[in-house]
Amino acid sequence: MIFVDYYKILGIDKTATPKDIKNAYRKLARKFHPDLNPNDKDAKKNFQQINEANELLSDPEKRRRKVNLTGKGFPVYKSDGKFGDLIITYTIKIPANLTDRQKVLFTELSKL
Repeated sequence: MIFVDYYKILGIDKTATPKDIKNAYRKLARKFHPDLNPNDKDAKKNFQQINEANELLSDPEKRRRKVNLTGKGFPVYKSDGKFGDLIITYTIKIPANLTDRQKVLFTELSKL
């Protein structure tokens, strides 16, 4: 799992206001827009990261939920780079000494 500090991507503090987020996003989006940097291969990647950070941080509910879920003050995403509803992904190994019923309960709880 890769930890991504979306605040760092936008160059803002964790206490940034919605206006700060919007201003930082617009500034960086102009700087790294692929149409304005056709010969820069990193521009597209940077632009995508900036968009992702803005999408999450500009929505107060997503921002609160994802920051609280990680417990580290920044959201995470899957190592394959896919985003969407699933922001945090993890693997839980079921202990071998559980009964079948306990394994079912453990599996169901791990889905929460």
